[in-house]
Amino acid sequence: MQLLRPATLDELAPYLSKFLALVGRERWFKRADQLDAEQQRSAYRSKIVADYHWLELAISHQCDILAKERRLLPRYADMQAWAGLHFAATVVEVHASLSAQGKQSLAGRLRDALKAETGLAALYLEMDIAQRLAIDGFEL
Repeated sequence: MQLLRPATLDELAPYLSKFLALVGRERWFKRADQLDAEQQRSAYRSKIVADYHWLELAISHQCDILAKERRLLPRYADMQAWAGLHFAATVVEVHASLSAQGKQSLAGRLRDALKAETGLAALYLEMDIAQRLAIDGFEL
């Protein structure tokens, strides 16, 4: 499997809806609302959420921008946003190449990660390695 490497915000934007479909759109935004409420409780909790759940926050923020502006905007695309967008794209690409059992497993891992204290961290690292291997020309 060769991963596509979308390089622009316009190329990355369509992956957000596909990613949300894998996780479950309602489930994703319910978790985003929980994280937002947790951030509001105190400065300490805000820091913990920002450190441990930055990926979910970055993806959610880009989803909000896309919904409001109908496209992703460069002024809101910091390093975490780019990382989140590439993560979402990689998950979608990997999912598309898996067997039915593999697809079910990956979707389950995404849903489980939303409930985990560490969020999507473990899956993020796996997808990061997959991306790096693909960039170096390895077939996954």
